[in-house]
Amino acid sequence: MSTKITKFNDRFKDIALFSSAEAIAVGKALYVIKGNTPHGEFWDKINDLGLYKQKARHLMACARKFAGASPVLIEAIESASKMIEMLRLDAKAIAALDQGKAVCGLSIFQVRALNTIGLREALCAALGALDAPKIEKLSVDEELLLRNYRKCTNDAPKLIVQMARLLANKC
Repeated sequence: MSTKITKFNDRFKDIALFSSAEAIAVGKALYVIKGNTPHGEFWDKINDLGLYKQKARHLMACARKFAGASPVLIEAIESASKMIEMLRLDAKAIAALDQGKAVCGLSIFQVRALNTIGLREALCAALGALDAPKIEKLSVDEELLLRNYRKCTNDAPKLIVQMARLLANKC
């Protein structure tokens, strides 16, 4: 492997180092790779590049959602991390933000000023994600039953009945 490809792969692994414009460019490149790869081999090729599936999906989503955005909006977003947080917005919200309108209580200037964590908190608060129901932790018995069920043993029907009884007694 040449030094140039090695350097590219090293940079490619850390999505946090990407600018928003680079995220879009890499996402578009991933679509080109996908279009030129035989069916079923795309994710293997992505792994060969040293990129995780979720990162590739995020970059491709950034390319899809922000392809028509103005350079002003792309520059205001600044980083791939902030752009990925903004994937929570729909196309209409992104278009409105691109036109200078406030979306979820955020203007383009606030998007630029906030760091990634601040942007995430602002979007979650505006979109109501912080009020999402909490997931209850399983008890030890429930966890053991779930592990046994996942092993797909012949006793699966018995385990399902036991789990149902435990859950019914919990409610």
